[in-house]
Amino acid sequence: LANIVEHVTVLEFDSKLRADEVLQRKAKSMGNITIITQAMTTEVKGDGTRVTSLIYTDRATGESNTVVLAGIFVQIGLV
Repeated sequence: LANIVEHVTVLEFDSKLRADEVLQRKAKSMGNITIITQAMTTEVKGDGTRVTSLIYTDRATGESNTVVLAGIFVQIGLV
């Protein structure tokens, strides 16, 4: 995905990524990927025609954060 879009933000619910180590190293080496751990998605916002932002709670601090974006891709596990 990072090869075809301007920027990718990965939100991980857990405190660490669970992907294969080689994939984690690749993602961390790319300048257009931001990885946020301990993020609990609470809301996806839109303007009626498209997604505009996503709100998540930092599970470590309880702080609410907003990511302005143009779209989302949901992936949960490998199944």
